[in-house]
Amino acid sequence: MPMVSPSSNTLLLRPTIPPEITDTIIRLLCRDRQVLRLCSLVSRAWLPASRNILYETLAIRGEDVPSFISIAAPSENTYLGFVRAIDISMAENGPTESLLELLPQFTRLKTLRVVSSIFHFELPPLPAMTTLELSGSHFQSFAAFTALLSRVPNLHDLKMQNLHWGSPSGWAPPKLQLASSPQLKFKLSGFFVEMTESVLLDWLCDTSTAPSATSLTLSLPRWPPGVHRTSEYLKLLNVDLQTLYLRFNELDDIAKVAFSSNTSIRSLRVDFYEMNQPLWRRDVMPASELFLCIRLPTLLESFRSVLDELIIDIYTVPKLTKPGALDRLAVALSSAPLSRLRKLQFNGRWDSGRDAISAKLFTSSIIDKLPILPSYSVILFNTKTQTVQSI
Repeated sequence: MPMVSPSSNTLLLRPTIPPEITDTIIRLLCRDRQVLRLCSLVSRAWLPASRNILYETLAIRGEDVPSFISIAAPSENTYLGFVRAIDISMAENGPTESLLELLPQFTRLKTLRVVSSIFHFELPPLPAMTTLELSGSHFQSFAAFTALLSRVPNLHDLKMQNLHWGSPSGWAPPKLQLASSPQLKFKLSGFFVEMTESVLLDWLCDTSTAPSATSLTLSLPRWPPGVHRTSEYLKLLNVDLQTLYLRFNELDDIAKVAFSSNTSIRSLRVDFYEMNQPLWRRDVMPASELFLCIRLPTLLESFRSVLDELIIDIYTVPKLTKPGALDRLAVALSSAPLSRLRKLQFNGRWDSGRDAISAKLFTSSIIDKLPILPSYSVILFNTKTQTVQSI
């Protein structure tokens, strides 16, 4: 309502804030759910931006599906039109199927995550969905898993971690009637795959089904034949692969992975967790020293791609028991094609509590002994606080 000045009887307009500014402010509050709820009650102008964030993700357990369906199913409910991601966990009961039948009504749905579930359900076709994450889940068969993928034909990002085919011991799911759908060969932007069972390796190494990927996170299997087949899959990716993140379970496997055909890789990340090393070998040489001084240089020496970025995950500071222990790594970093690096990054918990690594000790004992070329920067990234320290 206009305001009247008592002295001049002139109409004064009430000051207003442009919606572009209020929407930006509301987006900055995205982590505070309580404040967002209060913002949604301020005015009609503030409601859309607040609700857009509040309703972005639906996280639901299988046991909660019936009560959710009773609220969301009525036609006057507008909630389904805002959800962009659905997280399903502990799904092993019949009502979950009722939720899946509703999925086409989530008109903005882009992401589906299935966690810790015995997933014996079939998806409806979801052509608009682009991201699928599957973790810690059992499928009735590998055919049931590939049938699920066929219902998401425009998939761009796929995560597969700790998956199993066949139901857990003592649990018998109802027989799944699979719709006949052609298998698709996906062209993925991002692919996270934990190599578990041989049937998965067969699928990855089959030229008719192997998904291509420009960015690959690969957690290597724990048995030797699987490591060999990992190299087979990398060869199939050829020059499509641009970003590679290797997660090693066994230290000796680092030298067994071959990627000489992946000449377009620009970013490489290597992660080896020391606790996987056998106790008898730790007495010979600490795993962190063996990794940095021998295994990592061997991997880099076989590299043929011109890297822009090299990222190394660190869990402990090597003691460097031998003089010149880092010489091989220093030579590898300064020789072509790795001499064209733009960023050398070490990920760890730097000075952040009980499990912290001393940044000062790591800098003095490791980084100061490596060739620091003018062409690239060295960064310590704190995996706990998500902060960056440039050196």
